[in-house]
Amino acid sequence: MSLQSLPDPANITITSQRMSLQSLPGPGYIIITSLSMSMESLPDPGNIIITSLSMSLQSLPVPDNIIITSLSMSLQSLPSSCYIIITSLSMSLVSLPDPGNIIITSLSMSLQSLPVPDNIIITSLSMSL
Repeated sequence: MSLQSLPDPANITITSQRMSLQSLPGPGYIIITSLSMSMESLPDPGNIIITSLSMSLQSLPVPDNIIITSLSMSLQSLPSSCYIIITSLSMSLVSLPDPGNIIITSLSMSLQSLPVPDNIIITSLSMSL
């Protein structure tokens, strides 16, 4: 599935095994369930809820809430959001900008160059900060 320049809906619910979201305009809610997903230049939604086995988020603009459940996840250059809730078995966060709150539950986690947020709550068996 490829969604390009989709007009502004109130809610978007997507279930797909392969998905590419590029230049998706600002909806209120985005709910995505996918086995393979690439999100590039996704504009400002209210909430993003993602469940995926393989996910890459690059240059994701500022949402209010981000809730991500994934077995393999790489977050790079994620802009400032109010809340980020992440549950993952393997996670790498690189250059995560200043959000309001970050709640992370993970078995293996590496956080590099994490800027100053208001609150960081992390539960993990293996962690490198």
